[in-house]
Amino acid sequence: MTYTIRLCLFILSLLSGSFSQVEIPEEEVNVMSSCGVKCGIPGVPGNPGIQGIPGRDGIPGRDGIRGEKGEKGNAGIQGPPGKRGPMGHQGETGLSGLDGTPGIPGHDGIPGSNGPRGVVGNIGPKGSRGQRGEKGKKGESGKNVINNNNMVAFTVTRTSDFSSRETEESFVDFDHTTTDLNNHFDLSTDTFICKLAGVYIFTFTFGSNTAKTHSIWLKWNGDNIMGTFAQSDFSITQTSTNTVVLNLAKGDMIQLVLEAGYGIHCGENNPCSFTGALIHATE
Repeated sequence: MTYTIRLCLFILSLLSGSFSQVEIPEEEVNVMSSCGVKCGIPGVPGNPGIQGIPGRDGIPGRDGIRGEKGEKGNAGIQGPPGKRGPMGHQGETGLSGLDGTPGIPGHDGIPGSNGPRGVVGNIGPKGSRGQRGEKGKKGESGKNVINNNNMVAFTVTRTSDFSSRETEESFVDFDHTTTDLNNHFDLSTDTFICKLAGVYIFTFTFGSNTAKTHSIWLKWNGDNIMGTFAQSDFSITQTSTNTVVLNLAKGDMIQLVLEAGYGIHCGENNPCSFTGALIHATE
């Protein structure tokens, strides 16, 4: 062990370049003497030894003083879009916006089909008075003069054939007035207008042949009350007649209507006729 110590001291003296100044402790000399070993002259210093292994890293030092803020760098390239996030909760209803400007009017639509026939309307205003006719010949003196405003009676006729439209009924168009006491029948609208409430009787007669088959209805304020029908299977003229008694109020209207697709046969010698008369006044 003593030898080893000496060898280490010798090496250290070589590394420091002061081999001659190395002092050997006295106790070491005594040891060597006691061992009976004779000390010789120190040899020539050897070559420097190989560099030792680097020591371990020291303890990290404290953080340095914070440097100044650097200049702002350029904007980076935009990254790809991220994934769509989950749907959020529905927000509160916003305030109503202002009304927009009106749009451009659209094109006219396709005309619709004809609607059902409406209710018979009120009688229109009386037309303008026609031109005065020529003065007739003086008639024979009458025996009795009727001058009673409570008398109501009329008869109107037609002397030519008449047909309704194929898809729509038509009022029978009378062209001649035989009797109309106190003007209760309006020939311009083919309508009897009750001006005096009471019980009335009405009779109507129409002809038909092989070319004209008729179906006639008497209407009371637009409702069908009484009808007549005639059809000729041979080349002869046939007639149909019907009669009805009605209790009318003031303002009630009576009309004769020819159903759609039918016709009546009327002539000079066999006119179609419509007759009405007041039986008893109730006012």
